[in-house]
Amino acid sequence: DARRRSMKDLNNRLIALLADNGVAAVGLNGYQRNILQKTEDGELHIDSEYLLSFPEGVNLVLSCLISQQGQKLPQPGALSEITRKLSSALEIDRIITFTRQDAEEVFTADRSTLPFNTKDTTVSKEILETHLPEELSELSTGCTVTSTRKLKEALEL
Repeated sequence: DARRRSMKDLNNRLIALLADNGVAAVGLNGYQRNILQKTEDGELHIDSEYLLSFPEGVNLVLSCLISQQGQKLPQPGALSEITRKLSSALEIDRIITFTRQDAEEVFTADRSTLPFNTKDTTVSKEILETHLPEELSELSTGCTVTSTRKLKEALEL
């Protein structure tokens, strides 16, 4: 229950963060309308048609809470699996993730390497390991890694 509540709360906080930066966004939980659903055989189904029905220019913030056939409560899904499937199904050309380093959110002298793209060959392995969430380390499409402080810069990349 705590994980479900925290994921819902995080989605709301991300929408507020985007709004503060002037970004139009809609927050959804994956289990709503069975947008993300695990079938009985363990396959992840995505309601691409519904997600593509939103107007162009609207950013979707989708939690990893998925519905599962035969279960009443939504369950957290694997971020890497959901990201890969969504990227493929929706032909997503850009993924933004936040650093896993809390220190990047502290307002200090700015020596940050953020934002950066994981496909940038000049980014060292150490920086990748420090900032990139482990769940996305095998993502072949690459992504932009940023902090909430540097979100506006990441959106401009």
